[in-house]
Amino acid sequence: MIDKIGYRFIQKALFGVSFMIPWKFPSMIKTHDSVHELTQLLLRHKVKRVLMVSDQPLVKLNILNPYIESLRNHHIQVVVYDHVVPNPTLENVEEGYTIAFDHHVEWLVAIGGGSVIDAAKAIGVRMVRKTTIKKLKGLLKVLKPIPPLVCIPTTAGTGSETTVASVLSDPQTKEKFAISDPSLFPHTAILDPTLLNTLPLPILAATGMDALTHAIESFLNQNHTKQSRTDALEAMNLIFKHLLPAYQTQSYEDKEQMLWASFLAGRSFTRAYVGYVHGLAHQLGAHYHIPHGVANAVILPHVLRAYGSSIHDKLSFLYLRFIDPKTPLSVLEQANAMIEFIESMNQTLGIPKQFKELQEEDFESIIQKAYREVHPTYPVPRFLTRNQLRTILSSI
Repeated sequence: MIDKIGYRFIQKALFGVSFMIPWKFPSMIKTHDSVHELTQLLLRHKVKRVLMVSDQPLVKLNILNPYIESLRNHHIQVVVYDHVVPNPTLENVEEGYTIAFDHHVEWLVAIGGGSVIDAAKAIGVRMVRKTTIKKLKGLLKVLKPIPPLVCIPTTAGTGSETTVASVLSDPQTKEKFAISDPSLFPHTAILDPTLLNTLPLPILAATGMDALTHAIESFLNQNHTKQSRTDALEAMNLIFKHLLPAYQTQSYEDKEQMLWASFLAGRSFTRAYVGYVHGLAHQLGAHYHIPHGVANAVILPHVLRAYGSSIHDKLSFLYLRFIDPKTPLSVLEQANAMIEFIESMNQTLGIPKQFKELQEEDFESIIQKAYREVHPTYPVPRFLTRNQLRTILSSI
């Protein structure tokens, strides 16, 4: 009980301090021609040398080539670091930083999913803070502006293009941790739905559910602003309308709306935080390399049920707003129906109910690391016990 009171005090204090922080969300460009927009942006700012951060799947799809060619045709020097892995590692950061340092780059450009963007942010951190990256994990430890970062997301889910966080993995300790600081806000986010055309359906599904988890967790949390609540609700509205059609028909318009939903959900949880779903999902990614969006999707219904009556009213509100406004169900029944609707989305999207990778002997380590992430800073609607987290792990 004393711990919980202390956690709430810290959360309220951080929430109060947050209003004194200059929240400089990135400039946002919606376009169908991100190559042109990127080139013109860098020319306007008279940039001469950039580091382009990406990954091997995008290299094999030749996604980077038009950007590189356009920039070089306009006499902008481009060096590339394209070895970011899912759940980016400390090694990725150091490799990218070495290239950036050796070539005296001025700006960073991240083209890829959340892993690529997170890695690019951390590379920027290393460029301005000459210390090991692990010493900067947690809140407000960077305290220096990183070089301007342009993010061009190729997935619709993480929202990293509009957040203050970089989530990294340490393979040696099998731990995932975040660096969170307003200095990590990207300079510009270029949202180009044409880049989603090559996105495999399983990734479209997983990243879409990642965005939904961001929106739901931020909406349910105790500390939120009027803007974060508005962003969360609009993100959920778009996801419930467009994720399944985007998956089933690969509609261009639906993918475009999902890209915007991801941006809104990211902007929402930047102020209102996430919760136990992310705390557990991060550690499953670190331990077993389970894709983050898939982990979130599987864990989400279990955590919602564990929160119990503390969120019934809010789940009822979501059910009436997005699913069935004329239902005769009670508040409890509406809350349960909302959770069941999320489970039905998982099923339609081909997301598994359980993970064969999980080993019971790892539970204690996963729980301990998840607890350390969530407490004391995430303003979750209800604190869960270690036994409740163990039950969730046993169920998945």
